[in-house]
Amino acid sequence: MKRESDAPGRLEGKAEPRRRKGHPGFGNLFDLRQIQKIQDTFSKATGVASIITDAAGKPLTRPSNFCRLCKLIRSTPEGLANCIHSDAVIGHSNPYGPNMSPCLSGGLWDGGASLYVDGKHVGNWLIGQVFTGSGEEERVLQYAKSLGVAQEKVRQALGEVTRMPEEQFRSICQFLFLNAQHLSRLATENLRKEREIERRRAAEAALRQARDELELKVDARTQELSCANEELVAMNEEVTAMNEELIHTNEQLLIEVEERQKAEQELTEAIEWLKAMQSHLIQSEKLAALGGLVAGVAHEINTPVGVGVTAASHLKQVTERFLDLCRNGAPRRRDLVEYLEDLDEASDIILKNFRRASGLIQSFKQVSVDQSSETRRVFQVRRYLGEILLSMNPRLKKTRHAITVECDDGLEIDGYPGAFAQIVTNLVMNSLNHAYGPDEAGRIRIAVSREAAGIQMVYSDDGRGIDEAVIGRIFDPFFTTRRGTGGTGLGLFVVYNIVTQRFGGTIQCASQPGRGATFHITLPF
Repeated sequence: MKRESDAPGRLEGKAEPRRRKGHPGFGNLFDLRQIQKIQDTFSKATGVASIITDAAGKPLTRPSNFCRLCKLIRSTPEGLANCIHSDAVIGHSNPYGPNMSPCLSGGLWDGGASLYVDGKHVGNWLIGQVFTGSGEEERVLQYAKSLGVAQEKVRQALGEVTRMPEEQFRSICQFLFLNAQHLSRLATENLRKEREIERRRAAEAALRQARDELELKVDARTQELSCANEELVAMNEEVTAMNEELIHTNEQLLIEVEERQKAEQELTEAIEWLKAMQSHLIQSEKLAALGGLVAGVAHEINTPVGVGVTAASHLKQVTERFLDLCRNGAPRRRDLVEYLEDLDEASDIILKNFRRASGLIQSFKQVSVDQSSETRRVFQVRRYLGEILLSMNPRLKKTRHAITVECDDGLEIDGYPGAFAQIVTNLVMNSLNHAYGPDEAGRIRIAVSREAAGIQMVYSDDGRGIDEAVIGRIFDPFFTTRRGTGGTGLGLFVVYNIVTQRFGGTIQCASQPGRGATFHITLPF
């Protein structure tokens, strides 16, 4: 326990503990002058020495009723070290009751109670420097003698030490603990009140700022609305004169919209026909690739049809909105100009896209009919190659490859156009699946000419080529190098059968790794 005269020397060099933001120490929450009076009154009433420190041991109050004995003992290095250790034991945090034990140096009884603020240990109320039984004086004399303190001075100081039964001292410690708990509750309540005051001040400041900003916005908006109202009043007379003419124009536009909707219905029926054709063609194992063709047709047609439907729908909305504006008597000249511009743009979009859809349907329809039948007919080779590649456009446009066709415009074949389309389709798909990587850009060449032995077709790509160990098996059924990624091994096998059996021709492949592949096909007259 510290004496009044040596407390400052004991704390020399110790720093005050760092506090968390928003969590002040005990000394910031109370008037320490009032706390000093409470401490002095407590010491005077109980006869014990007393002092209040922060959690690190720095005094917050002046010592009350300290004795002279401790100063004699602490005048020696060993006695001072023992006193410091004893005070550390008494001052440790304990929320469940008072700390009480004999001083590890002089042997006098000391006690202490922890002070808390919002659950944080912020200080200690220490008391003590009392004798609680007989025989203690002799032990103190012997201890002082071992430290080299003069016995006569020790005996004089012993007469000044407060004496009381141990039970009484325990009661005082318990009373101290209750007072410390009360002070802790008051400190916590003071902290919470302080925080609430700060929160309310911040809320009031934010409310004042929001109110000022709202007033500025209201003033600005009021000015804008006033200007807009003046402009609308000025335009109303001009718009009224245009109503009759606009109503007549709207009626004509509604008729045109109905006609376009009828055209859309016809296109929708055509798409349904293509889907039905797809279902029929998939049933044919030999022409299984036709399923992809019809899907591509639907995809290609849906784009212009979708654009046309969107444009017609937009036009109908604009027309209905403008008609409503006319009936209410409030359209302006600018409204009429904007409406006519929308009408012109939408009409142009609808017409262009429906013409594109019509051309696609005619082209794809011929290819689909050829692949689903065994009919023999005369067809122009170059034109038919264009229709075949067009039907494959949904797959080709996802790649960076360029396909060139070299063929005389007048070259015709009297044969089976569906089988011919199957040959070209399977060769192109073989290049896409095997010759190139996902992001590579390649060149595919299809050259068709009339020779003495018949029609000669040379198909080539500049892809990765075919290994020598594999090239002899490429026409075998179910042979594929992409078994794990969906390859069936039937593409070139089907090409070989069509060329040799349906047309009675020949097919050969020449390739080297890294230098592409070339297929030479002869179709007799």
